[in-house]
Amino acid sequence: MDNHERKNAINIALGESLWGLGGGLVASLTVFPLLLEHLGAGLVALGVFAGMARAGFLLTQPVGVLLFAHGQGRKRLILTYHACLSLSCHAILAVGVLVLGRSAKLHVAARWLVILVFGVHVLGIGVILPVWQDWLAGLFSVRSRGRAWGILGGSMAVTMSIGAVLAAKIRHRLDFPFNYSALLAAATVIFAMSLLLYSRVSSGHAPDGAPERHRLGELLTLFAGSLRVKNYRRYLVGRILLAVGLGATGFMAVHFKGEEGGGLSDATIILLGAFLALPQAGASYLLGVIGDHAGHKNGILLGAVAQGAAILVVFTWQGWVACALCFALVGLAMAANFVSHTNMVFETCPHDGRVAHITLSSLVIGPFLAAAFPATGWLIAIVGSSTVGIGLCAVPTLLGALWILLMVREPRQVVLT
Repeated sequence: MDNHERKNAINIALGESLWGLGGGLVASLTVFPLLLEHLGAGLVALGVFAGMARAGFLLTQPVGVLLFAHGQGRKRLILTYHACLSLSCHAILAVGVLVLGRSAKLHVAARWLVILVFGVHVLGIGVILPVWQDWLAGLFSVRSRGRAWGILGGSMAVTMSIGAVLAAKIRHRLDFPFNYSALLAAATVIFAMSLLLYSRVSSGHAPDGAPERHRLGELLTLFAGSLRVKNYRRYLVGRILLAVGLGATGFMAVHFKGEEGGGLSDATIILLGAFLALPQAGASYLLGVIGDHAGHKNGILLGAVAQGAAILVVFTWQGWVACALCFALVGLAMAANFVSHTNMVFETCPHDGRVAHITLSSLVIGPFLAAAFPATGWLIAIVGSSTVGIGLCAVPTLLGALWILLMVREPRQVVLT
C-alpha cells in the first residue's frame, strides 16, 4: 500500500470498527433470532428473517445501479443515505420493541414490526451497496485491495466480539423488553458515530467519461458481457451451492438453545457469539494477504471447508464448547464471504462497469441465498430435528466446494478474448 491507500485503510477501519461494535449489539445470527423467538416466531418465520438478513440486500441492487453508475466521488450521498435509513430503522425498532414487547398480547405485532422494519432496512441497504463497494474498491489497487478488505472486515469483527459480550451482559441484567430495546438504541447511537468517522475517507474520483447513471439497455449489455465469461459463470454455480448450504447458519443459535443443542441460555449464546467474530477478524486479514499474492480462490475454498465443518459440529456435538467451535467456524466462513468472494467478484469483471457486474452477481446469487433460510426452516420442521435439518446442509456445501476446486480457475490466470 502507498501512503494514500494506507490512510484510507486506517480511516475505513476506524469507521468499520464502530459499525462492528453496533452490529455486535444487534447481531442477526444471535440477538435478532432470540428476540424473535421470545416474541413467538416459528421456524419458518425465523427462516424468512434469516433469508432477509443474509440475502435481502442482494435483491434490490438493480435499483441502485440504475440510479448510480459508479461510487467514486459519491461519498456524501452514500453516508447520508446510510444515516437516513440505518439510524431511523434501528431507532424505530428500539421504541417498537419497548412499547409492544411489554404485553404478551402485542407480541405478534412486535414480531411483525421487527421483521418488516428489518426488511426495509436490508432491502434499502441493497440499493446503495454496489455504489458503496465500488467507492471503496476504487481507493485501492488490485495488489492491495485484499489486505484493505481484510483490515476492514477484521476491524469490524473484533469490535463485533466486544459488542457480543456487552449484548450478553445487557441481555442478562435487564428484563424483557428493556434489554433488547436498550441494545437497539445503543446500536443506533454507535452507527451514527461510525458514519462520522467514515466522513474522513477519501471520496475518490469518477472514471474519465463515466456516465452518471446507466440506461436499462446499457445495463443489460454489461450483464451480457459478464455472462459471456465461462469462468465467471462457473464461479456463480459454485457460489449458489455454497449459498444454499449457508441456510444452516440461520438456525444455529436456536439449535443450541434447544434440547438437541444442549439447552444453553440466551445470554450464553449471545456471549459465545464473540467466538464468531474473533476468528473472523484474524482470518479476514490473512485471507486478504493470501488473495493479494495468490488470488482469492484459495480463500473461498477455506471458507467452504469452514462452513462444512461448522455444520458437522452441529450434527455431532452439543453444549457450550460445540456452540463456541461452531460459531468460530462460521466466523471463518464469513471472513471468506466478505473478503474472498467480494474480491473474486471484483476480479471476474471483464469490463469497466464494475457496479453492474457486482449487481449481476447479487441478482443471480440473491434469490438462492434468500430462499435457503426459509427452506432450511421448512426442512427442520419436516424432519422434526434441527440436528438433522442443519446436517443436510452439508450436501450443497460439499458440492459447492468440489465445484469451485475442480471447475473454477483463478481469474488472474484467465485470458479474456
